[in-house]
Amino acid sequence: MIELGYRPLEHQDFHALHPIVSDWHVVRQLGGWPYPSDPDFTRSRCQAYEGHGFVWGIFTDIGLIGTVGVTGGTLGYMLDRRFWDQ
Repeated sequence: MIELGYRPLEHQDFHALHPIVSDWHVVRQLGGWPYPSDPDFTRSRCQAYEGHGFVWGIFTDIGLIGTVGVTGGTLGYMLDRRFWDQ
């Protein structure tokens, strides 16, 4: 079983997050993420969320595998396709 950890996103998470959000199958239902992916937009999201709620990175021993958040009363998440169905 995979052990998960969570924390706010940080600038160094860009290199792991950008390939995830570059996958159409991951972001196609996420109205807040542009496709094709924009590196500057991804960088702007690699910081602690400052609104009401939270956005955290999801981590395993291999690093960042996705995000989960509650903002504006809405739950959202994205997960690297390699971890779907696990």
